[in-house]
Amino acid sequence: MSQQSWCPNGHGHFDGWKCPMCTLVEESRAREKRERKEREKSEKREKKEREDREYRQREEDQREEQEREEMSESEIEDICARSRAIMALSRERCPETVAVWKTIMVGGLNKDELLKRLVQTGRNVGNWAKDIVSKPAFRTSAIPHEVSFVRVEIRELGFTHGPTTNELFARILNVGNFCEPEDALWLSLEDQSCGDWFWVAMEPITDSDGDRLNFYVERRNDNSERWLYTLYAYPPDDQWNLDYEIVFRSRK
Repeated sequence: MSQQSWCPNGHGHFDGWKCPMCTLVEESRAREKRERKEREKSEKREKKEREDREYRQREEDQREEQEREEMSESEIEDICARSRAIMALSRERCPETVAVWKTIMVGGLNKDELLKRLVQTGRNVGNWAKDIVSKPAFRTSAIPHEVSFVRVEIRELGFTHGPTTNELFARILNVGNFCEPEDALWLSLEDQSCGDWFWVAMEPITDSDGDRLNFYVERRNDNSERWLYTLYAYPPDDQWNLDYEIVFRSRK
């Protein structure tokens, strides 16, 4: 005789035969169980990978910290020796004084007013020059004041070979000071002969593309146009041409 049993849905089952509805319910429950196990396995795997990454990062940080702490005495001395060499080179053949090139009034205009003054007086301002003028690092002086400037060929600072940026700037700071960024715009307003150009010694300003730029003032030889440009700041170990002319603030 056939054996009959009853499912929770009230359906009769005969000799192992199950109704389609019960079969679907059981398959659905089995599928949910498998998916839940897969999710749990995936979550455990992701947790393990995250913990492994964090552990490796901690080890790397600890190793770097240990390397910094364990810098040998010879490495420290090497760094100090290089610093002393740069300073010694900056003093060697360095002129005790440099002549003032010109003294002008600086300050009293904000950024927009200063750019407007340049345009009104027929000066051209490059797009990247405008870009770094807009940056917070470019500041203007509210009160007009006199500033004296030095203009020299790089060889006139006592160099017999093209100095690196570090060497050149160390030499400049022995006899003068860096320009403020606004100085370049005020210098652009001064008279300039055709074909004349010079660098402005200053702390570079980072533009919107992340490049470090310096100002460069020129009056072109071909059409007499006056321009305020920017050029990429020289990296610390790059060498400068001895014929380049550079302007910085006098200490007088």
